[in-house]
Amino acid sequence: MRDIDIRVALRKEVIAEFSCDSLIVDEFVVPGGNARIDMAVVNGALHGFEIKSDADTLRRLKGQSEAYGLIFDHVTLVLGGRHERAIAHVPDWWGIYEVCKHDAEVQIERMRESSQNPTLDPALVLRLLWRAEVEAMLRQSGAEECLSPKLKAYEVDRLALDLVPLSDIKAYVRETLKHRPTWRLDAIRT
Repeated sequence: MRDIDIRVALRKEVIAEFSCDSLIVDEFVVPGGNARIDMAVVNGALHGFEIKSDADTLRRLKGQSEAYGLIFDHVTLVLGGRHERAIAHVPDWWGIYEVCKHDAEVQIERMRESSQNPTLDPALVLRLLWRAEVEAMLRQSGAEECLSPKLKAYEVDRLALDLVPLSDIKAYVRETLKHRPTWRLDAIRT
């Protein structure tokens, strides 16, 4: 089964599941590396979906798993039938969907639901924001007096990491990404 077949079926599944106040982005770029996840859903959590079609190899899965584990609250691996062995190469908190064709229709079977990621990196989650957005978060948190135009971007990020709890950073990142007016044209708002 081809990637595009899986992607179309997955998009329908994701739209049905996350139909309220969500942003769905294909090829979501992960900061801090050369990774991009096939589909991301931004709503009350940041949920990534990585597709491994029958034509894909599993060569990059270990590195992708490490990169995704730094920023996503949940990740689900979406597998074509020939990649069941990939399950052993992802953390236990990842969800697993298996895709098969039944009467020429692509069907998705949930083998394991994802659970909360225990390994988030607050600095990389924060890097999903632009500098002006980090500064706005600091102002909102009451830390405006710490800001200066002379600060470099990494210094602004350091301030945010020191002064804003991770739960507040995550919430702010999700809301900011969902409502960013200049998002990519192929993103879908539900």
